Amino acid sequence: MQDHAYRGQQGMSAKSTAATLSLTDLLAMKDRTVMLLDNGVDTGADRLLLDGAFEEAAEIYLACGLDDLYRREKLAYCRYYTGAKDYGDILDKEIERATPWGLALHFWAWASLGEAEKTSSVPQRILQAATAIESFPSLRQTLIAAIGYHAGVRHTSQGNVSELYQSACTALQEMGSSYIQTLKLCTAILHHYSERSESSAQLLRELVDATSAESTPTLAPLFTAAIILGDIGKAESALAELCRRFADDPDLEPTISAVAIEEGMPGLLEALPEHLLAISLNRPEVRLLTALAANDLSTVIEIAESMPANGPPDSVLYSPRISEQLIDFAGSGSRALLGGWGGYAPWCYVLGERLVRTLPKGDLRRHFLRSAKDTIDSDDLEEYAEELCSLFEEHGEYDDFYSILTPECLRQVDPEAFANYLVKVAEEGSEYSPLFEDEEAPVPWHRFIPSLKQALAALTPDKSAFCTSVLESWDIPLRAPLADRLAGEGMPESLSAPLAAIQAALTECGAEVLPYLQVALMKLSARAAALVPPATAEETVIQAINDFLKPRHLTDYGVDSARKMTLRYGAAGVLQGLEALMASPDFNPETDRTMDALANTLVKQQGTLISRRAYIAGILRKRLKNLKSHWLDQQVSEAMGRGVDIEQMIELAKGVGSWDDWSDGLESLQPY
Repeated sequence: MQDHAYRGQQGMSAKSTAATLSLTDLLAMKDRTVMLLDNGVDTGADRLLLDGAFEEAAEIYLACGLDDLYRREKLAYCRYYTGAKDYGDILDKEIERATPWGLALHFWAWASLGEAEKTSSVPQRILQAATAIESFPSLRQTLIAAIGYHAGVRHTSQGNVSELYQSACTALQEMGSSYIQTLKLCTAILHHYSERSESSAQLLRELVDATSAESTPTLAPLFTAAIILGDIGKAESALAELCRRFADDPDLEPTISAVAIEEGMPGLLEALPEHLLAISLNRPEVRLLTALAANDLSTVIEIAESMPANGPPDSVLYSPRISEQLIDFAGSGSRALLGGWGGYAPWCYVLGERLVRTLPKGDLRRHFLRSAKDTIDSDDLEEYAEELCSLFEEHGEYDDFYSILTPECLRQVDPEAFANYLVKVAEEGSEYSPLFEDEEAPVPWHRFIPSLKQALAALTPDKSAFCTSVLESWDIPLRAPLADRLAGEGMPESLSAPLAAIQAALTECGAEVLPYLQVALMKLSARAAALVPPATAEETVIQAINDFLKPRHLTDYGVDSARKMTLRYGAAGVLQGLEALMASPDFNPETDRTMDALANTLVKQQGTLISRRAYIAGILRKRLKNLKSHWLDQQVSEAMGRGVDIEQMIELAKGVGSWDDWSDGLESLQPY
């Protein structure tokens, strides 16, 4: 912070002073030769504060207690300069009692809070107290202007900011402060950034025409507004005045070099004095800027070949810049504010993009593309699709992946690299998908699903199952929808093509051939069933039922029932039953128990099962007396109606010793 502008006059003669001093008293004598008498408890700490030993001073103030307003402000000042976040809590809550520099601390503490923590009455109270200050005119007008800046530019979402801004402007007008020019320019720039209209540009034009570089207290807003309007003459006058005011500031040359690079205008460098211009022209980024502006491709390539992808680590774009009084005060030392000379500007956003657009296709352009790709509009990225795909295939990082989610890249990228990346992210178990679905350019999953399945197959069974569940939670269609799979879709090309051919040929063949086709297909079906391991058959059924139940899934009891169904009916039989259930108008998935309904469907698919019913009757006739066939048929039909399988009843019949055992056992049987 440039406090010297407020803290008394330099060159005054030495004198002695009493030891009970406020923060404002101390800062007023900072640039004068003053001898503090050793007759107060704060004297040692006051000397340390004036010497900039803030941590040591804070320890002494804290040890002396916080019962004194002056000491609280001095302690808060020390804590502020050591970077502590809680310095505002030390200040007296009665803002109206604060000394002038105490008001500054109140303002900085309020400005540093998050939007949700701010109390809109605080800056109004600080403003009222500041307008009542009778001394320290420079501090007074800077504090009032800083409040107006925050109300008009920094925190426009706060309540009553318009009233606060107008109050600050009125106070500055009454004081005859030229800071009102700065506030009007800053708010007009902000308005133009949001509106981009003819009226907002006209307002800027009027303010720029009415503002003189020689008289305005803050030059950066004038420069910014002039650049927006394309008024290069006015912008150059602001830089010339900056060179005059800050002739001895070490940040002068880096500031002008940086803004010339950011604006892409090497002519702005002419404002620098000759000795500083020579330093600037020797900077690699300035040489690159000059070559780019001159369309000197050979020089651009020569300079770019020696540059890192993110630019030189000591780039002038990262150097400190001049911070003019109001913006420095309002930002509590932060320089990257609207109305300032800028701050940290990412090299890739400033020069990286220009290099990518200028360099011919090849390794050098690819070198800069990886860091600069995020600065290029997505519509323009299509031009670099081949290079973006190769960068992703080589590095496989999230930023590289994000850049290939365009139609042209998705058409070109290697499916194996794409699949391996998704499986790698899935292994981390993230609930958030790295993909974003664009309705106008959806991911062509038919290109990637085979590679995804191959990548999953290479994992251990546990990892594969885990990654599959994660991928499916991201809505990646590893399997075709259940209804499509049941219809024979989503199978490998080696199977789907012959099936399609058979379906197409059905209407062309003579009817006398079709029975033989049925026999052949039945043999194929039996052969397929024999080739399916029991565990695979069970998992296929369980997965199909879970797909049907989404977003719900089978419980452990349901999984056990599915395994028993598969053992009894075979995987194909259960899947047929599931398809029939999905098509049944009598089934309501919201109210009916799915597994009971499926068991019932599977039983019905067996038909009347006369022979199996007769088998039950034969077993019971041998074990029990007085068999009544109509009564037994009724019991069996009722049990089948609630989904109990005939085979369950056969097993029960083999173990009963009385009709009561049979009736009770039949009642207790549950569907698979």
